[in-house]
Amino acid sequence: MTDPQVRAAGCAVWRAAGDGIEVLLVHRPRYDDWSLPKGKLDPGESWEDGAVREVEEETGCTGALGPRLATTTYVDRKDRAKEVRWFEMAEPQGEFVANDEVDEVVWLSPEAARRRVTRPSDAEVIRALDEHLSQAEPTVTSSSTPSPRLPSLWWRVPNTPDDWFSPDELDRARRYRKPVGRARLLRMAISTVALLVIVFAEVAPKLVDALDITNWVLQLIVIVLFLELVSTVISTPFDAWLELRHDREWELSTQTERGFAGDLAKGLVLGLIVNVVLLLPLIWVIRTTPSWWLWGWLVMVTFTIGLGFLYPILIAPIFNTFTPLEDEDMNGRVDRIADIAGVKISGTYVADESKRSRRDNAYVAGLGATRRVVLFDTLLEHPPEVVEQVVAHEIGHWRLKHLRKQLPVIALLLLALFGGLKLFSEWTRIFEQAGVTTTGDIPYVGQPTALPLLVLAAQIGFGLLGLLTAWVSRAFERQADIEALDLLEQPQTMLDMQRGLHTKNLADLEPGLVKRLQASHPPAAERMALTSAWAASKGVSVSP
Repeated sequence: MTDPQVRAAGCAVWRAAGDGIEVLLVHRPRYDDWSLPKGKLDPGESWEDGAVREVEEETGCTGALGPRLATTTYVDRKDRAKEVRWFEMAEPQGEFVANDEVDEVVWLSPEAARRRVTRPSDAEVIRALDEHLSQAEPTVTSSSTPSPRLPSLWWRVPNTPDDWFSPDELDRARRYRKPVGRARLLRMAISTVALLVIVFAEVAPKLVDALDITNWVLQLIVIVLFLELVSTVISTPFDAWLELRHDREWELSTQTERGFAGDLAKGLVLGLIVNVVLLLPLIWVIRTTPSWWLWGWLVMVTFTIGLGFLYPILIAPIFNTFTPLEDEDMNGRVDRIADIAGVKISGTYVADESKRSRRDNAYVAGLGATRRVVLFDTLLEHPPEVVEQVVAHEIGHWRLKHLRKQLPVIALLLLALFGGLKLFSEWTRIFEQAGVTTTGDIPYVGQPTALPLLVLAAQIGFGLLGLLTAWVSRAFERQADIEALDLLEQPQTMLDMQRGLHTKNLADLEPGLVKRLQASHPPAAERMALTSAWAASKGVSVSP
């Protein structure tokens, strides 16, 4: 690129920090990215003057300009050839004030800064600064598209459980999973038959007639309660067998009969409240608005987002006690990972999952100020390095903005579901066969007595759409695995963690095609093979 259309300059700004240095990064809200301070030259402006000016405009800092570190050439978002010359600036003076271009700055170690920046070429500039390559000017060339990342190669990664798990481990997983799979199929069959009977035996209309309920709100509450009770009656024997017998035999469950009963009661009450809170505005919209399917979709999307915000502070504490993580060393490790990833968290909490299970898990929950890292207390029984890998994976989801990307997908799928419900609502004969009656302009789907039929139709719709959401989820999980590897660069520890957690939790190590399509996570062997491929791409050897 000998004649760039756009000329720009920037600086790797650094300061002394302990025995090392820290690098200044800026966050640009327009692009939602992290980068070194830089910008286009003004007409007639020199590279050096432009670099100093851009640093001052973006960060409020000024300082003496050092040697040139690197030249970056690439094609920008407008398909223009662009050249950026980078300089060193040491120990700047000044105070940052948020502005239109930059809303946040952060000082990080060179290692953390290389991982935080969005553009790979910026990481190379930091590397040039860190290695004091001032005698020669390296050239970093990129294109308009990001550098290829390993997750794009997932489909080439073989799913070969025999390569990663011993025959005894595979056999143990098979013996545990086989009766569990049979029980789930039986429960699904019984639930489906029961719902069909409720629909076509006209149970809901007969129930409200017997109770002489004419108010549609009361009808809705009664029918929701009835369906919740039926579901609980069907599922309780299976859940009791799984938690109080089968998982106990396999040393996975620590659940007591009293604890099981308590969770059952809490789940029933919570299910009733959540469903009523969702269905009341939904049915009201259907009964009062001609474009009910569009407004109903908006209600569902709003409810989904609100539930994500409220879950960690209202719902999760119903079933678990959450206490701030007291281990200072682990707190520091979690904060370090979050800092490197550029993810803000309100704190790290421990859930008392050991009262019900020996399984290990962690997650990042909440939105905005409620975002927190949650560790199962069972996970903390592992070495800190293993916990770090799990945390890095979960934080990786947030760094890659998976929730932000998932919400539009869910919104589109819900729109398709409500569009299908609109078409289904025109099939008046099936509503009449289910005993649903209506008056005036109220559509059949606006009658509470139609709820069992709508649940039956929704199960079919969610089943089909669930295949798409599962596919998206698996892609995100692969990306989060790679992000964790990029953050910590410990592939052997990642492999050991994957093997240990999958075997301890007795995960399905050999899922069939149907289970793979329905699963939210890739098979264990595939994830481990992907880790091995990442290590090979870095020239690092790992052992199975």
